[in-house]
Amino acid sequence: MKMKRQLKWAFSSLFILMPFIMHGHQEDNFELSNEGYYISEFVVHTNVDGKIDADYLGWFFNTTSLKFHQKHSFNLSILFTHGGQPTSRSVGDLQYFTNIEVGLLYGLNEMYYKYESDVAWFKIGQQDINMDFMFTENGLLFNHSSFGIDPGTTLNLPAPTAPYVSLSLTGKVTMANIDFKIGVFDGQYAEERGSLLPVSWRLKKSEGLIYIIEPEFTWLKKQVTTKIGALYHSGNFQNKNSGNTEKGLLSFHSISDFNFYQHNERSYHLFYQINSSHKEVSDIDFYLGLGLRMEQPFKWAYQHELGFAMGHAHINSEKPITDMSFNVKSETALETTFKVSVSNWLAIQPYFQYIVFNEKETDLKEPKILGLRAHLNF
Repeated sequence: MKMKRQLKWAFSSLFILMPFIMHGHQEDNFELSNEGYYISEFVVHTNVDGKIDADYLGWFFNTTSLKFHQKHSFNLSILFTHGGQPTSRSVGDLQYFTNIEVGLLYGLNEMYYKYESDVAWFKIGQQDINMDFMFTENGLLFNHSSFGIDPGTTLNLPAPTAPYVSLSLTGKVTMANIDFKIGVFDGQYAEERGSLLPVSWRLKKSEGLIYIIEPEFTWLKKQVTTKIGALYHSGNFQNKNSGNTEKGLLSFHSISDFNFYQHNERSYHLFYQINSSHKEVSDIDFYLGLGLRMEQPFKWAYQHELGFAMGHAHINSEKPITDMSFNVKSETALETTFKVSVSNWLAIQPYFQYIVFNEKETDLKEPKILGLRAHLNF
């Protein structure tokens, strides 16, 4: 056991120290890059009792990459997050209305080796599943968490998505305008120790593995990209009828981005997200997300984007155990947002959200959120 710990920390230290070891030895075969950003957000919101509250949140992220011999790279990310947790404390929405709400955390994030050629890549190390899978390019504009990765994945299983990561092996091969992506992830992400995000490369049979396959098709003269994927978690789950332990959860998803208008710098885009999960063991059995993103919709010199989106999560209320665990049958999040880049390092993004509950018996006040987000790039 002592030897395993020593090897793990030795390998981790190699990732951390490699950029510094190679600094000063950058020749044609070596390229060192670093990118950091900080997102700060101030939100005013109502809660399920109709009372008004406010929160301030922040997220700092830094990625260092050492590329060598053109096709190889070591990649290391660290993060620091802070601020309130309004969803869990007072707002009461199932789908987190802000995708940077995690409280106080710090430590290592992604840490992996990557090989990349013209038609393929593979990565091994500590990864976030949402960096390569289950995302829509146009959904990245929005602040609501479900437009990044759907709640059918994040609420039904311990998926490694920011700020959490897990040991994984992933890859992609491109053939005839089709990207075939496949990945295997540890079935339990690396949980925090207090506020520290640790390195955790231990696999436990009882926690299972996550298998995902996601072919991506480009069609209609490259105006549309569509992903059709399947995910299987081999761990243990609770049967929502009997309460007994059952092995495995299977879900299917489809995501599309559609560029339907382009004129000079102005362009309009649509997207959808769909996820359907195995009802016997799922809390969220169906999710649908829709959105419109507009680039440069106004005659304005600053780079800007305007977006409208809807995310609908349906509770598996047909099953007794799930029905008793939630006080709503479904939840629909509506968001409108406007992002403007005032310089090459600063963008400002106000947004408004309205959360609609399909209630059962309780009289819940539907939350309203007004937020202002700042993006700083270093």
